Amino acid sequence: MQTGSTLGDRVFHPSINSSVGPSPSVILLDDRKGLQPTEKLVFANQTTNTGALINFTEIIYSDSMRGYRVYRREHQVSPFFRLLSTNNMLLLAASLSFLLSCVVHTSASQLHHLHWLHLSGATDSNRMRSGLDSGIEKQLKAFASLKLNVTACIFFWTLLMIQLIRAYRSVYVEEVLAIRGIGLQFTSFGVFNHVREKRFVDRMLIRLIAIHDAFYRYQPIFLLSSSIENDSRRLVYFSETLPRLPVLRHTLNGIRHVLYGEEEHGPSLADIQTMSQPIFGRSMSTSDDFSKGDYSGDEETNISDES
Repeated sequence: MQTGSTLGDRVFHPSINSSVGPSPSVILLDDRKGLQPTEKLVFANQTTNTGALINFTEIIYSDSMRGYRVYRREHQVSPFFRLLSTNNMLLLAASLSFLLSCVVHTSASQLHHLHWLHLSGATDSNRMRSGLDSGIEKQLKAFASLKLNVTACIFFWTLLMIQLIRAYRSVYVEEVLAIRGIGLQFTSFGVFNHVREKRFVDRMLIRLIAIHDAFYRYQPIFLLSSSIENDSRRLVYFSETLPRLPVLRHTLNGIRHVLYGEEEHGPSLADIQTMSQPIFGRSMSTSDDFSKGDYSGDEETNISDES
């Protein structure tokens, strides 16, 4: 496939690794400059299960290609200041204070030692002996204090480096791109708006897309995930930000509409539960009829006609 021949060739890149390896049929959307998408803010200032505030947008390229993006809400913050959170600023201040204390103690110890050598030639032996003892005692106290400051300085600087590394590896934007007839592309962006992870899943490998409950930090939450063929682990959508149920429902309906052509605005879970409630002493579900063996073809015809 030569790039630049058609619009599809200009948009899609043919050589991208997928979960099953390189394949001519596995293509990803890498260059979107030729498209004019419509971005719509669906949910604003939503609180996630991790306690963060996010905005959720839907990016419509066409009826056969849509993107769903979750990003942390910020007030035009520079990417550099994302590393320096409140805790990191406190650690930085503590690290600098202990480093300054170490430098001051070292400088004061050297000045005291030079002053003692300068005055030692003009004193007698008794005064020199007593002054030497007091100088050694002061040196030991200063060394103990310096040792404590150096240990605290190393501890706080190490903790600061760990926090900065964790902040650099954090995810600020997560995007799911659905392409009809092709599959799903998952992209996550880091602190400096660089791509941290990109994965493509072919549509033929997707066995199930559903919302289910799970436990996160000893509390029940909802997750949107998929079962992938030849993969024992479930693929969780928005695994870093963990948005709540309204965001997951909108994403699920949009993805199923793009990939499988289903209705995008269907009944909610509450509507389905209301429809399955007993009416005039009998439920609309036929599970009891199945268990008792009273199910007949006439009832099937009536149900299909009523639906």
